[in-house]
Amino acid sequence: MAHLHGLPPELVIEIMTRHLSLYDLLPLIEASTESLSCLLVNRQQIILPHVEEIMARLGGNIYSAGLLAARLRILRSQPTFNTLSPTEAQKVIRPLVVRYAAQKEPDGLSCQASLATLCALSTLSRQIKETLDSRPWIKEGIFSREALDTRKHPSDKIQQSIVINAACRFEAYTLAFFRQEEILCDKDSHIRKFFFCPGLDPFARFSSLRDYSKPAFYGIALDIYDDHFIMVYNVLQRLYSENLADRNPSLGLEHLPQEEKYSPLMNVTEFTLHKYVHYLTSQGLETFTRLERMHREDEENFVSRTFNKISLSSHPVAHMVPIQDHPLDTDGYTRGWRAKWHP
Repeated sequence: MAHLHGLPPELVIEIMTRHLSLYDLLPLIEASTESLSCLLVNRQQIILPHVEEIMARLGGNIYSAGLLAARLRILRSQPTFNTLSPTEAQKVIRPLVVRYAAQKEPDGLSCQASLATLCALSTLSRQIKETLDSRPWIKEGIFSREALDTRKHPSDKIQQSIVINAACRFEAYTLAFFRQEEILCDKDSHIRKFFFCPGLDPFARFSSLRDYSKPAFYGIALDIYDDHFIMVYNVLQRLYSENLADRNPSLGLEHLPQEEKYSPLMNVTEFTLHKYVHYLTSQGLETFTRLERMHREDEENFVSRTFNKISLSSHPVAHMVPIQDHPLDTDGYTRGWRAKWHP
């Protein structure tokens, strides 16, 4: 960024405002005292366009759940977080959830927010928009007239806000309670209920809207689960078909004996397949959008690298979706699953 040295302040402001991302600003101000001074003096002018972009992607609103998700992303990006024991991690996470759940819903996003917070919100807002824009059926399923019975149909803007808030809650939820295959706050069911209370879901304050809290949250979780399942199943199908090509090229995965399914990966059964997909779902929007953008070969490498590790893990699996909506029958939930773990 040394090429900004000596430029007129007006030009530096223009570059910082229109041509650099929030992530570019961080190394710039660290490397240049002139840039730092420029930002301090002209913060509102420089940061406001970035704030407006974030707000636009979030439907014009900022939610406590979104701020919590951003704060948790910052926390989890610190190298020391992964060195904490589950008990220590829970002691750090729980106060954050309680604090944001107790805060008054923000009127907007301040230009005085830290650059780290704004960077985290910028990435989160892009991932939420990317996920929801490509899946209009999520909103349509939640607010279908058949499902509404006699309730008043919310406006399109309210519907959009409810779904965006649910996406923020979903992301904060995965960040708060899952660290790789570990479950955090496993014995604390009370803290999980915060994600359906007015502090993190402002629509729960209104009797005409509160019934949408869980359908919106689980509508997103289920759709992400289904997409992960389809991707993983197709990858396993391809990997197995490639191995079988010399034996019987016409044999499809659905016709294989159970003990041979999904080879060459080890230990693949219906149970371990769903366990792995639950794990992927619990990793939130960052993993989901990253996998969505992967090419076929990258998907295969990712699944090959991680499937056995997760399926053989001694950690239990917490449900990200209710049992009645899960493709496995109820009996499958007695073997290493945390039944009734979801709110």
